[in-house]
Amino acid sequence: ELSRWSVQIGRVRKSWSVLDQTWQLGIYQPRFVYDYLHPETVGLFGVFSDYRWGGGTVSFFVSPIFIPDRGLPVSFENGKVGSVDPFFHAPISEVVYQNQPTPIHYILKRPPISELLVKPSFGVSARAGDAETGFSLEGAYAYKPINQLLLAYSALYNLSFEVADAEVYPRVLMHHVASGDFTYRSQKVSIGTSVLREVPVRDQTPKDWNTQEL
Repeated sequence: ELSRWSVQIGRVRKSWSVLDQTWQLGIYQPRFVYDYLHPETVGLFGVFSDYRWGGGTVSFFVSPIFIPDRGLPVSFENGKVGSVDPFFHAPISEVVYQNQPTPIHYILKRPPISELLVKPSFGVSARAGDAETGFSLEGAYAYKPINQLLLAYSALYNLSFEVADAEVYPRVLMHHVASGDFTYRSQKVSIGTSVLREVPVRDQTPKDWNTQEL
C-alpha cells in the first residue's frame, strides 16, 4: 500500500464483470474446471495496480504470460484420446472412407510451452461509487489470450496401416473484451444490469488445417 496506490504481484481474483463472474463464463479470468457444473475462478496472473479516491477506483493489469483454464488432464495414448473426467467427450474414433469404416489415429503436435504461455496481455477498469453499498458504475477493457485452448487438425489416409492419421494442434487466440456494469447494493438486496462484448482475433493457420472457430 502506497498512499492511494496499491500494487499486487501474482494471481489475483478480481470482479471484472458481474455477468462473467456470476455465470462463471471464464471470459476475463481462467477457471479450474474439474467439475464443469461448478467451475471455480482462479484469477489472472500478473501485476495489478489500484488507485483509490473517495469516489471510486481505477485498476490496471499487465502480464507477460497467461495460464489457461485447468482441469483433469487429457491423454493421447496409442492413437486414442481419453480422460478420467466424466464430462470429457472423446472425439470420434472412426470415419467412413471409400465406403469402409476407417479408424482414426490421433497424434498430438504440441508446440513449445513458450509459444503457448508467453502471451502478453493488459487490462484496465474503473469504478465510480461504492462496491459494497449504494449505486456503482463500472467499466472494463482487456486485451488478452482466450482462456480456453482451441484446436486444429490435419488428416491424411495412411495406406500402409489403413488408418486416418489426424494430427492435432493446440492454439491460443487473443481477444478484446469490454464490459459495463450498473448496480445497486444494500444489506438485503442487490440489483443491476451487466453487458459484455468479446471480439476474438483470428490467428494465421496453414491452409490444410481444419480449425475450431469461435
